[in-house]
Amino acid sequence: MNSALNAASNSVEARTIDWPAASRAAEAAARKAQQLGVCVNVAVVDAGGNLAAFVRMPGAPLHSIEIAIDKAYTAVSFGLPTGRWGEALQAHSEAVRQGIALRPRFILETAVEADETVGEAMPMPRGANWAYSPNG
Repeated sequence: MNSALNAASNSVEARTIDWPAASRAAEAAARKAQQLGVCVNVAVVDAGGNLAAFVRMPGAPLHSIEIAIDKAYTAVSFGLPTGRWGEALQAHSEAVRQGIALRPRFILETAVEADETVGEAMPMPRGANWAYSPNG
């Protein structure tokens, strides 16, 4: 029996990020972007893909606000950095590769794009149950 399973309520315990930790993560990402000389929008989501913290640096593109949130959502929902999707999809059929990119809120980028935009969304280590996405 799974130790996380509560037999009395048939529920599963799950760790989630609290607002102070989410705020610290968003601030750390914005500070790194500042050091790199870029303006970004930073989204931190919880395990359910719900926005937990957000930072918009002055000068960051307005359109990338939703992109940053969706990148974090994509990373946490699949447990895979958004920059690794191009490689991961190579093992699948053309129909899967084309179809998954059409999913709402799914952000697909190559590792090169992630490096160039300082925008790869990263799921946190197993058990942390959250993700962040800086997007410029």
